[in-house]
Order: sequence, then structure tokens, then C-alpha cells
Amino acid sequence: MVRLVAFTAQSIPRSACKTHVPAPELDDEAMKAGTLIVDSREAVLLESGDVIHSGASVYAEAGEIFAGVKRKPAGGITVFKSVGLGVEDIAAAKLVYDAMSRS
Repeated sequence: MVRLVAFTAQSIPRSACKTHVPAPELDDEAMKAGTLIVDSREAVLLESGDVIHSGASVYAEAGEIFAGVKRKPAGGITVFKSVGLGVEDIAAAKLVYDAMSRS
């Protein structure tokens, strides 16, 4: 487990990726210290040791912010928790493929 809160400045985002139950990547204090944004609310509530252990509440999915459904957090600490979705891998691969095709 990472003791992150002591090193977290107010305006620096933190990311935690693919930590499954039961082992959390960030401590409970770090998870609750800021605004929690996730890739999938349903997936993190089933798979993320960080979210499940800490009981941190999810502010929004990243897609809700991108679509304008939820406002971007005004400031402070933002924690992004990703458990990894296949669609994210496909989108990343397409970006790389398109970039390589142009060169």
C-alpha cells in the first residue's frame, strides 16, 4: 500500500490503475482526500481494492466529465482510478495506429 497523502499537493492529480480486490494501491486517506473520478463506476465498485477498502465515494466517471454531464472538479486533489476497460485499450491502439500511419 502506498502512503500518498503526505506527498500530495492540492493541485496535482493522482492516478491508480488496475489494483484488484483485495490489495489496494493507495491508502484509504489518499482515496478520500480528493475528488474521485473513475473509468467505470460499476467496474471499480466490483474490482477496485482502493475504492472498496476506503469506502471513497465516486464523483464521476471520466466519460461523464468529457460529455459535460458532470463538471470538472474546480481544484484540490483529484484521484483517477482505472481498472482498465477493453474499449480504452482499443482507443489507445487506434491512436497509435493512426499516428504511425501518418508518418
